[in-house]
Amino acid sequence: SDQNKTFRDVLGGLWVLGGSNTIDDSFSQGIGLTDVSQLAIRLKARLSLSSESYSFDDFKVCVDENDNGLCDVDECTNIAVTASAPTVDLDGAGSATVTAGTSGASITTSSTGDCFTVSSFEVSKTNATTGFASSVSFDCTETGAQDVWVRATDGTNVSAATATTVTVQDVTDPVATAQDITVQLDANGAATITAAQIDNGSSDNCSIAGTSLDITSFDCSDVGSPFTVTLTVTDPSGNSDTATATVTVEDNVSPSITAPGQVNANTSSYGGTCSVTASSLFLGSPTTSDNCSVASVTNDAPSSYPVGTTVVTWTVTDASGITATATQSVVVTDDQIPTTPTFANSSFQLSLGSVDVGVADLSISSSDNCTASGDLTIEISRTAGAGTWGSTVTFVCADATGAFQPIYVRTTDASGNVSANGVGHVTITDPSVLQAIGQDVTVVLDATGNGTLTAAEVNNGSQGNCFSTLSISQTAFDCSDVGANSVDLTISDGTNSDVVAVTVTVEDNTLPNVNPASSLSINLGADGTATISPTDVATLTGDPADACTPNGSVTFEIKRENGSFGSSVAVNCTDLGVASFNVVVTAIDGAGNAYVSNNIPITVNDATAPVISSVSSGLTEVLSSAGAATIDATTYITASDNCTASGSLTYEISESDGSGFAATFAADCDDIGAKTFYFRVTDASGNVSSESSETDQTLIIDSGASAHYVIPAMPMANERPCLRKLAAAGGTVLRGT
Repeated sequence: SDQNKTFRDVLGGLWVLGGSNTIDDSFSQGIGLTDVSQLAIRLKARLSLSSESYSFDDFKVCVDENDNGLCDVDECTNIAVTASAPTVDLDGAGSATVTAGTSGASITTSSTGDCFTVSSFEVSKTNATTGFASSVSFDCTETGAQDVWVRATDGTNVSAATATTVTVQDVTDPVATAQDITVQLDANGAATITAAQIDNGSSDNCSIAGTSLDITSFDCSDVGSPFTVTLTVTDPSGNSDTATATVTVEDNVSPSITAPGQVNANTSSYGGTCSVTASSLFLGSPTTSDNCSVASVTNDAPSSYPVGTTVVTWTVTDASGITATATQSVVVTDDQIPTTPTFANSSFQLSLGSVDVGVADLSISSSDNCTASGDLTIEISRTAGAGTWGSTVTFVCADATGAFQPIYVRTTDASGNVSANGVGHVTITDPSVLQAIGQDVTVVLDATGNGTLTAAEVNNGSQGNCFSTLSISQTAFDCSDVGANSVDLTISDGTNSDVVAVTVTVEDNTLPNVNPASSLSINLGADGTATISPTDVATLTGDPADACTPNGSVTFEIKRENGSFGSSVAVNCTDLGVASFNVVVTAIDGAGNAYVSNNIPITVNDATAPVISSVSSGLTEVLSSAGAATIDATTYITASDNCTASGSLTYEISESDGSGFAATFAADCDDIGAKTFYFRVTDASGNVSSESSETDQTLIIDSGASAHYVIPAMPMANERPCLRKLAAAGGTVLRGT
């Protein structure tokens, strides 16, 4: 300030502020003091006197205000701090807070000096001059000896900092949490676990340095018995905790098995029967292995093996009950041929120069070790040469000598074994008596209405000699022969003959040739009905369209898809609105052959417009007091339609011919007087009637004999047209007051 102050430093030098050697309350107040007695102040300033600068640090200033004289100024004693070097523990959250104080603080302090009155202590872990606060915090990254600085303060002044050491330590044990697990042995019967598999979220206030288990390896001997393992969790400070878990060891590895190779056996080597007993065959032994041990090996071999392939299933089971299978084939072959077949000598008679002798005609005997006699394949031949074997042999006139004719016979069993050739003999004779033996037959005419027949088709084993021939009395047939016909079968050798009559039934099974329509669209008539005839949807193709029936004699019928056939199908308004329905057509010829078409889609349409039967005339529409009226078309016209009810028709009115139609007409003052209106009606199918008009419709402003209209003193603009119209029509206009 600009107060005149004089005081002396400890060295005796006199420093003068201003020009007077005085000191008073204004000085103390100027530097924030209220007591000018013995004061301890700390001057932090730089003063300039003349050309020299002076610094004031910690001084004790003595003020004598009684005589305003000078007094000696003595130096104060700086505050000095001593601090302990404590050890602090991190808490459960991994944090430690360090404070300084004379009691109850982390760092125990004391101080000396009198430059100011110490009220508290501050701590820094940065350095001796910065970072000071009432406390500092340490975390898990700062364990061990940590440098800190402590200083005293009165809230304004601070002492020099004192360095000390705080040892931060983590003494909180981690929390070990374990979980039970199940492990599977591998193909070598071993399993290894890690601490990570057992750990179920172990935690620590700082961090976990490592985990370990007391047991990590298992083998086959451990299967089935749960093991208790101990999980140990350790933090970076060496604190640890343990937890136990149960480890269940399982062996889910299937054993392996390789079956012995295929075993082949022939029936001839094992008693000649059709099977081989199991006790007679050695199947061998399968090759098995397991990651632990094999408990058993079994198979499902039968007591005997039939001819063919029998699959034997081998099953290996390990100590854990797990199985695996492999199969082995046992093939038994029937290598024994049937016995040589035989049959008794027989005699056969030619018929018309030949006779076929079949296996069934000979009493052939043969047997086999496996195949039943009735199931053997029997073949015969006249020469036993390759390519001559079959089920029949043929003899002709040259064989009718009376001498024995050989027939060779062989049998084949189900395994394909062929017997040795047997031989028997037959004698062949030529009959001396002719006998015609026939059979009734049916001839079906073709599409052209024709059919043919041969004597061989009628013959049923006629007896004749080597010179005999067969003939029939009729070989060609046509539509005129449809039905039963008597035909003679004749056998003759040129000298003698025999005749027998047979019935030949001629049938016409050919359908008429019809061309159906793909679809039909039909319009209802004015009465709302229509009729669909068969010829509307189908026509005959060709003339004739049927080989045996003239076109005019083919009968046509028609029906709805699920209905009954008749001469026509009736449709009406109820068929409208349906996308389509189907009809079916049939055409029947004289033989009763009926052609039936596929479904033919039918679409029914209403193309008939409604009819306006009358239009009312001489009616008067009255405008409202607002000068408006709505004219409804239904008020003036009466209409009808073939399918749509009158109440469902759409009625319309317009003041223009051919346009502007709507259900109603909005009349206003501009429409007063005679006016021509046009009317039309639309049915549900969208058919629109012809327009009708009426010119005698009169619109007036009011009802009664003397129309009048009361208007205000100043009529609105929209009222003026009505007033003019009313006046022109002879009405009375009353003006309001």
